[in-house]
Amino acid sequence: MELDRPPNARTVGTVTAGVTGLGLGQEYGGDGPLRFTQITMDSTFAPTITRNGTTSAYGSQKIYTFPSGQIKLLGAYARFVLTRGETTNMTSGAAFYVSLGSAAVISTDAATIVDTKCDFLSPQLATLSGGTVTQNFINKTAVTIMTDSSGGTANDTIAAITAGGAYAQADLTALKNAAATWTAKINQLIRNVGSSKFVAYDGGATAPDLYVNISNSNGASAQVATGNSSLVMHGVVNLVWMNEGYLTT
Repeated sequence: MELDRPPNARTVGTVTAGVTGLGLGQEYGGDGPLRFTQITMDSTFAPTITRNGTTSAYGSQKIYTFPSGQIKLLGAYARFVLTRGETTNMTSGAAFYVSLGSAAVISTDAATIVDTKCDFLSPQLATLSGGTVTQNFINKTAVTIMTDSSGGTANDTIAAITAGGAYAQADLTALKNAAATWTAKINQLIRNVGSSKFVAYDGGATAPDLYVNISNSNGASAQVATGNSSLVMHGVVNLVWMNEGYLTT
């Protein structure tokens, strides 16, 4: 088995055609595997925001297609001026999570965007003020250091808990809270590592896509009222990535 560079190894990807306001700012590539891509959105780029009852509001737009091959993301950064596309259905203080992913968000994605919907850029909250906000979007959200108030002794082994032992309710509650805390921190670390950030997309002969994803937990506040809306996203997306080729026998 050998690793072959695909026939288009020296090429770069393609910005999605026919999307108003979407363009290619800069793109660099050569004989080596490293690539830099800057995708631009002008003030006419405005993905539709679909209201999903009182549960959520969401939107997605494919913006780029990578070449075929094993694509490895090294870094992603975006800066947007977000502005509500109309004033009838969207409130001036609506809050949206914005991410970049290899798949589009769907109606069941409310405030939580996970997995392939955010594997290029982690979801970050942007809250409009007076109908607009300017914000940077970067990966690797800081993980807060936990304070150990357990009173136990940390070591490299998790001690056994005697089955059938008598424990006070307060002890059990403390154990449950500790488990919940560990789970939350571990999941946060997994998301930081998993979307950074050195993730490989096994495109093989199929080219991976890139979507800008928007999601809102609409709730009782009805930040997107009856009827759909749009969100103007004026800015840039910068990507640093590699095309490692694909395996052949």
